Amino acid sequence: MKNLTAILITITLFLGVLQPVFYVNATPAASDENRLPYLSLSDFLTEMEMDLEQYITLVKELIETGTYTYYLPENASRYETYQNENPYVPYEKVLSFVNVGMDYGFYSNINEAQDLNEISVLVNKNFNLPSLWEPENMVLVSQGRMLHPEAAEQFDLMRDAIIDSGLEIYVISAYRSRGRQARIFADEMELRGRAAAERSNARAGHSEHQTGLAVDILHRSYGSLTYANFQSTEHFEWLTQNAHEFGFILRYPDEYQEFHGYIFEPWHWRYVGIDIATVMYDMKISLYEDFYGRYIVSDVLHNARELIYEHRRNLEIAEQEAAAEEAARIAAEETDVENSRVTNTQSRHMIIGPSTDGSIISDSLDSEVINPVHYRVYLAIFMLIVIYLISTLIFIVIPKIREKKGT
Repeated sequence: MKNLTAILITITLFLGVLQPVFYVNATPAASDENRLPYLSLSDFLTEMEMDLEQYITLVKELIETGTYTYYLPENASRYETYQNENPYVPYEKVLSFVNVGMDYGFYSNINEAQDLNEISVLVNKNFNLPSLWEPENMVLVSQGRMLHPEAAEQFDLMRDAIIDSGLEIYVISAYRSRGRQARIFADEMELRGRAAAERSNARAGHSEHQTGLAVDILHRSYGSLTYANFQSTEHFEWLTQNAHEFGFILRYPDEYQEFHGYIFEPWHWRYVGIDIATVMYDMKISLYEDFYGRYIVSDVLHNARELIYEHRRNLEIAEQEAAAEEAARIAAEETDVENSRVTNTQSRHMIIGPSTDGSIISDSLDSEVINPVHYRVYLAIFMLIVIYLISTLIFIVIPKIREKKGT
């Protein structure tokens, strides 16, 4: 009973104390489940201890296994409705478009833009900037035209590169204040009507130019956006092939007019950072809303975070199992080596008999390897025989001898 109690106490201590020590690093901390509802891209990457390229690469691997990290269960009915209304749209784009509210009409479901001071901020007809918000520390890039500091630095490098190629570009518009954007839209609406104005201009608070991250580019020889035909120039061709290396993307591509809501603007380039621009270029994602809906929307980041945690847990478990298997293999090999040792390393000699000259003739034989299991069996049998003989001697033979002497 005492032994049984000791065994139960030992098992309890192991399960209650030692096991948590072994697995503490395999699961996320409890506080991770109680994060604020909104999760920015920069916070997410910091928490995951990875850069954007590593994040996108991992997500692509998970997608290949059949898991869409940007599928949000709460949007299931909206996905279905949007797919039915737009059967020609690929399913992965249905997910990303709905995730950023593109299934609603333009200006019909307006939300405040998130991450206002980050270069990944999304501003469009459904995401606007706060009425009193303005960017800070704008940097001059051309006569009276300014950009976000990081965008300005990369634009200068891009402009130098295009000049080195024998071409030249001219900045015709960059940062605009909210007030100026309001005047531009009002003038255009008065001149051409609301519908036409909204196809070529953003309402106040909905323009990327207010962020300081957008720049309109033309060749110097063109003085008007309306007649530029910029998409037919070698300057535009150079930008489509190289702008991503400096963090810029073509913001309103021709083939997505019905989705972004503007006319094709080959002159309008948006700075999103080298990482995002390069990933979009490599993955052939042309529309920023598509990329944003896949990888940056807060709910998608929460979803991706849980999948990445699960992925990492599975990797840790696999590594632990592999280590255990390797340790077992090594232990088995060591046991085999120990069991294979030669029990007698010396040669045995069999005496045949005397030769004609009187010398002894012997035949040298290599020693045999005795299986340790067989050895134990032989030893046990031998010991049983010895015990049997001794017992027989003590309890049968000796008493009989004494009995005879007594008689």
